Amino acid sequence: MPTIAVTGQQMVNSALIILGILEAGGVPSASESQDGLYELNGMWNAWGIDNGLIFGLQSITKALTAATASYTVGPAGAFATPAPSKIFQAFIVASDGSRNEIEIVNAERYFAHNDLAASAVTPDEVYPDFNVISATGLVTIYLWPVPSTTPTLQLITGAEFTTWTLNGTYFVPQGYLDAIQYALAWRLIPRFGMVVPQQIAQEVAMLGEKSELRIREMNKNNRMLQPGAEMLQPPPQPGAPRA
Repeated sequence: MPTIAVTGQQMVNSALIILGILEAGGVPSASESQDGLYELNGMWNAWGIDNGLIFGLQSITKALTAATASYTVGPAGAFATPAPSKIFQAFIVASDGSRNEIEIVNAERYFAHNDLAASAVTPDEVYPDFNVISATGLVTIYLWPVPSTTPTLQLITGAEFTTWTLNGTYFVPQGYLDAIQYALAWRLIPRFGMVVPQQIAQEVAMLGEKSELRIREMNKNNRMLQPGAEMLQPPPQPGAPRA
């Protein structure tokens, strides 16, 4: 899928220009840039858990340690990668490269096992505990039975939605640039109150809705989602608050 390189500052500037707060080629104030960046990251963080806006899947792997039942996930965790918001599939990968899918279970199913320390050559289940450890910001995954060997655990998660900075470059998939700038413009309207005319606010809502629906349709086709799986909820009507 083609991508477009853009900085956080460029996205903020585009949103401010759309709202008429900034002239084309102008330079926003430091507070305007920081406000825009804060809203951009809040929106981007929310999109990262919306199945219809997740643009792809990625694989994260970890060589297991024998007799170890749990692993932390996060930049400083055993899986040294940002903690995923959802795990779509899990596999045990043998030394010869063969993969065996294991079941992803919830807390009730995991804790229903009489012996959580039971062992086997490889696990049958993985329980992702998304309760963040307050001291570290990590999440934990548990395996059952506890493996007695050292295969590789492969987790298929949503594509990483990295935090934006004003000067850092982010590569966004085709179609996202349009959706981001209009969705961000809508989120910024309350910060400027009556400065933004109602007509512009309504037009921003309409264009934002159309661009979001386009990328939901693109992702549905690219990821071969089941009908309706790309929508967490009905799209907002023009003029209604957007996520």
